[in-house]
Amino acid sequence: MTHRPIVPGVDFHHSDSIALMKLWSREGVRTKLLLSDPPYGARWVAAGQKAIANDENPYRAAQDFLPPMASLLDDNAWLLLFCRIDLAPIWEGEMRWLGLTVLPYYQWDKRSAFHIEMNIRREVLLVACRGTPARYINDGATVLAYDRVTRPEIVSATPTAKPVSMLRYLIEKYSEPGDLIIDPCAGIAPIGEAALGCGRQYLGVELEEPRALVATERLRAEARLVAARALHRAAIPLAA
Repeated sequence: MTHRPIVPGVDFHHSDSIALMKLWSREGVRTKLLLSDPPYGARWVAAGQKAIANDENPYRAAQDFLPPMASLLDDNAWLLLFCRIDLAPIWEGEMRWLGLTVLPYYQWDKRSAFHIEMNIRREVLLVACRGTPARYINDGATVLAYDRVTRPEIVSATPTAKPVSMLRYLIEKYSEPGDLIIDPCAGIAPIGEAALGCGRQYLGVELEEPRALVATERLRAEARLVAARALHRAAIPLAA
């Protein structure tokens, strides 16, 4: 396990997320929003990429990941997970078995977001909660459609990286400034970048070392941008 602290309130780990989530749960770590893109048992491999660990079987993936994820939820908290649309019933069934309330999912039109051909046009974002979270605005949105990722360093590292603009929308909708966002399957940390940009704390984990290295540098770069923006805002009254 490698722990890479970024700035106060932002931590990243290169580690086995299932074992680490169990440890955090025993230590009393809790969140109002767990947002992640886990290996959901699709056996999918992007061109030029190696197979994702723990992605062999949807039933096994749901049973392995969801209990420790649920154990990190606060009394009134959200669990948002990306999933392939045909595997959603398996994951939703496990969520219900764990006592979570499952709400209608979003559909994400992902063909417009990627630079590679996708066999399945839409992915879903599963939505579940424990208790009655206060932060939720029903704006009637059911389909998420965002422009494709264009940054070369992101596209080359992960061709299917989620658009940060979409993740910011979700974080602002389902959490408050200062809340801790936990992302146990972080990849190259698009959720982490979005969380920092929205003024949230962030705790991320990635098993694969190459992605963890990219994620660490990405989070450090975003932390520098956030700090620079804060300094700029603080200087504006002095210049007026």
